[in-house]
Amino acid sequence: MRIKIMALIVILALCGVLFLYKDMLMNFIGLDVSNVNHDTVEASFDVQNDHIVNQDSSVVITSSNKIDSVSKNDKVCDFNNIDSCIQVAKSHIENKQIIQALGILIQGCEYKNAESCLMLADLYGSNDDIIKSKYIYFGYIEKACNLDNIDACYKLGVKYYRGDDIVSRDIKKSFDLFKKVCDSGNMEGCNNLAVIYNNGDGGVKKDLKLAKELFDKACKSGYQPSCDNMKKVFN
Repeated sequence: MRIKIMALIVILALCGVLFLYKDMLMNFIGLDVSNVNHDTVEASFDVQNDHIVNQDSSVVITSSNKIDSVSKNDKVCDFNNIDSCIQVAKSHIENKQIIQALGILIQGCEYKNAESCLMLADLYGSNDDIIKSKYIYFGYIEKACNLDNIDACYKLGVKYYRGDDIVSRDIKKSFDLFKKVCDSGNMEGCNNLAVIYNNGDGGVKKDLKLAKELFDKACKSGYQPSCDNMKKVFN
């Protein structure tokens, strides 16, 4: 029975890979997909640390790895009402029924539901009941961000800020992502944007005035790490 379950997980993982990288595969075999509008998929690694400390200024750039609470109401999944499917998937995850959750979420992500893509990324990045894959994780986190999920864009910004063996460190790209997150009202994104302005690296011009304004904004909104950063840099 365990072998069958593992085989199903591998099959679902392969389906996810084929879905994420279908354009590249079609180009490889000579099919023209230039007129098809699909999201670009890259690859990276999940962040497990609670904080990232910039060595130049000791200013803390934060990261989060949030998973929404799981509903205990196992509602009927109807893809005409995607929220009902999300709740069913969350219930399956809580009950460690990962295969059932994957089936629902992969289909939801194909329907361009950003939360489904983000939940898939979290499963492949941090769930101990599934074979982890940093490639699949990054593909889904990027797709969720392309679908304007702010949590996904935040996580993607942290990945590019850090860099790893899959994705080169790209401060400018992380800056653009953190700006998008900050503009949405997320104070963690504003804090990280301030850190980049404070350091002025990666092609981003150093601007202490903007850094201070952003730290102050996040601090006054109740985000304590920005208050701490203000003391470190400006006191």
